[in-house]
Amino acid sequence: MTVFFRVLDEPVEEKASKLHRSVAALRRHEHSATELDAVEFSAVPGSPFAYWVSKDIRAVFQRFEKFESRDRNVRQGLATTDDFRFLRAWWEVAPSLLGAGWFSFAKGGNFSPFYSDIPLVLEWRNAGAALKAKVIAEYGNAGKRIYNEEFYFRAGMTWPLRAHRFAPQALPAKCICSVRGYSAFTPAESLLATLAVFNSSCFDFLFKTFLGRFGFPEFIVGILQQMPWAEPDRELRDAATRLARRAWTLKRSLDTTSETSHAFLLPPAADKVDRDSLERELASIQMQIDDEVFRLYGIGASDRVAIESADTVATRDRDDSNELVGEDDEAGDDDIDSGADVCSALGSWLVGVAFGRFD
Repeated sequence: MTVFFRVLDEPVEEKASKLHRSVAALRRHEHSATELDAVEFSAVPGSPFAYWVSKDIRAVFQRFEKFESRDRNVRQGLATTDDFRFLRAWWEVAPSLLGAGWFSFAKGGNFSPFYSDIPLVLEWRNAGAALKAKVIAEYGNAGKRIYNEEFYFRAGMTWPLRAHRFAPQALPAKCICSVRGYSAFTPAESLLATLAVFNSSCFDFLFKTFLGRFGFPEFIVGILQQMPWAEPDRELRDAATRLARRAWTLKRSLDTTSETSHAFLLPPAADKVDRDSLERELASIQMQIDDEVFRLYGIGASDRVAIESADTVATRDRDDSNELVGEDDEAGDDDIDSGADVCSALGSWLVGVAFGRFD
């Protein structure tokens, strides 16, 4: 039997003193540490050192089949070996060439649950003949950098490699995924329901448990392939599909005032978006999804409290990290109403209209 003290949630400068106090309290029989037989780690594939999770959580990994089975797949895509040569922002390419030689290229990006615009396009004329020729010249075999070509142009889900939470977004059809823009694929009828489950707090916690790391882990392909998958029944699948579609729609509507997005309609001054209302509805959708997925995996109330507590800590750590915008950027949404920004946005849009870029 091994004794564990958990100080991961403590500030860095207080970890040592917290551990010292915990050990002293245990010696006085005033502190209940976690006692666990190391053999129990084997309940989770790979035996990650996740001593803080309950026996019921570890049992989840034994009760359900792996995600990659039947018609579910997780894959990585290609590496260009030369981004400057083969990649462009989509607005740099003539509209007539988009989808005809140049295709959307999912390359990770920022944390963005359910929806994220894909700003990059990849030159893939003649099934990527130029890129394949370059890879063959450098590596002797196109397959050494161009992986899983049979999954290109399929609708699926993609996510950034590293984030504070696993939160994939929809991957539209006619896209190509990169070697670091990982992707997952399911039958079309279950795609949005799977997206909803993936974006739940429950699935995120299970993923991090498998990884044996919280905070900002790398959500890699090999682990997702082995994740326990509880297949929703028809009623839950329909409900999850509706929730995921609504979340996608709300997130995309936030992009309708961003001139570099495919969703762009009008500049902010001409098309006001009620962001507060959208955020409230998204929070409600997230809560509904979490409720359903906790039930789906049979996770009880006490474990749910622990999971949501861990998610709160991760969010706090994210807010303290350098990955967020700095203080000068936090008021960006409000500052768009300043006179200079309004004139700049309108002027840019009008130039685009004049040159036929916008309708």
